[in-house]
Amino acid sequence: YAICSDQTIQRLAKVRPSTKARLANIEGINQ
Repeated sequence: YAICSDQTIQRLAKVRPSTKARLANIEGINQ
């Protein structure tokens, strides 16, 4: 997940808003 770019995250967020929160959570763990 850490490899995902902002564009990819934004695209996924548009498809599934709930995914944005999950990815943000995962990014926080990777950082």
